Amino acid sequence: MVDIHTHILSGIDDGAADVEEALELLRQEIENGVDKVVLTPHFDCNHTTLNEFLERRNEAYSRLVEAANGIVIPQLKLGAEVRYSPELLELDLTKLTLGDSDYLLLELPFDHYPAFIEQVIDNMMSRGINVILAHVERYLYFRQYPNLLSDLLKKGVLAQVTAAKLIKKSKKSFTLKCINKGLAQIIASDTHSVSKRPPCQAQLGLSLTKKQIEESDYYSYAVWNNDRVPTVTPKKTGWFFK
Repeated sequence: MVDIHTHILSGIDDGAADVEEALELLRQEIENGVDKVVLTPHFDCNHTTLNEFLERRNEAYSRLVEAANGIVIPQLKLGAEVRYSPELLELDLTKLTLGDSDYLLLELPFDHYPAFIEQVIDNMMSRGINVILAHVERYLYFRQYPNLLSDLLKKGVLAQVTAAKLIKKSKKSFTLKCINKGLAQIIASDTHSVSKRPPCQAQLGLSLTKKQIEESDYYSYAVWNNDRVPTVTPKKTGWFFK
């Protein structure tokens, strides 16, 4: 399996506290059947420059690789979880994509549908950047108006949901509907620490069918390999989130 959304790098965001915890998270990834991991620390262009972020990310990655010498870990690639801002269009976004791919993991505001999002995404895609929306189950406006998410997917956007939200039965309803309705294509851990959303992909069979897990793997591998995928056509959503 491929995990495209993680906060395993230490000392750069609210992810792993230190290198030891980062190595433990990588060990847990392997236990969960994951052999390919994209390291995606938070990037917010309103709080740091691109060069500063890249320097800190490279330093954190070097520390991790050095500490992992002789230890079996998944194959790693660097990326970022990029906070939405129209100012992103002023940056070289190829430096923030997942690994050597054209895919960008984009985090939206949690409580309001962002202004100019359609125009920004259109601009990104015209520049060859393929957008993946991070943890779509966390955005309140998609719960209230699922057609907003459906319309973005029809532009060629992909959507990711968090594995843990599919396993905790009390919280899985909205996330599971995203999978069932074709409003989410990729399942990732979004792991931050051993205590906060540890890898748990091995338990997805408790909530999903084998076909659903295989479909998520298809999209995750496409991102890893930088393969193109067909534009998603979600099922009719109606107002099923109410």
